[in-house]
Amino acid sequence: MNNNNKSLLFFVGLIPAMLIMLMVGVLIKCVVEQSTVLAFVFIGIIYLLPPVMWRILSPFIPAKMGASYLGVNTDSVNGWFVSYQIQQIYNALPFLEAVLKLIPGLYSAWLRLWGAKIGKKINWTAQSKIVDRPFIHIGDRCLIGNESYLSAHAIKKKDNRYLLYLKEVTIGSDVVLSLQSIVGPGAIIGDRAFISARAAVHPNAKISEGQLYE
Repeated sequence: MNNNNKSLLFFVGLIPAMLIMLMVGVLIKCVVEQSTVLAFVFIGIIYLLPPVMWRILSPFIPAKMGASYLGVNTDSVNGWFVSYQIQQIYNALPFLEAVLKLIPGLYSAWLRLWGAKIGKKINWTAQSKIVDRPFIHIGDRCLIGNESYLSAHAIKKKDNRYLLYLKEVTIGSDVVLSLQSIVGPGAIIGDRAFISARAAVHPNAKISEGQLYE
């Protein structure tokens, strides 16, 4: 990796800290000045700035589907790493997303802002977890159960480097993900499938329409 890419990688790693500093700074100023305008700015920083950042950056630093390497021993900065760093604030402070799930339709609309393809009438439980928000495809009328976990990526160490596998998660319509179910990268779940509690849908697994998966 050349020096320019190393500098970019270092900057990307600072994104979560910079977002937190910006949030805290605006919040303090909002409280001191008791400003309604700054209150809206604060909310915008939390919920709008990160997805807009990703939508602007993604054409220039695209996330490559399939297998690729991460870190300084690569030819370029991985777009997935950029997206992950931008999303870190929600992984660290999950209550920020839980608030959105209290209002019907709002969380789905927010995921679409990231670039996800989300259908209508999705029931999100408060503690459901999505790690890679731009890379999730979900049909209509699904139930995403409590503490269920959806991830479009997996990482393992190979030859002293980190190997990333990235592929969209695709879930059909009328699907139920039960308590603590896990869905991995590249998984395809057909319409009307039922994923049992604590079941793991492994990377690239295909669940048939109407299947009960345990």
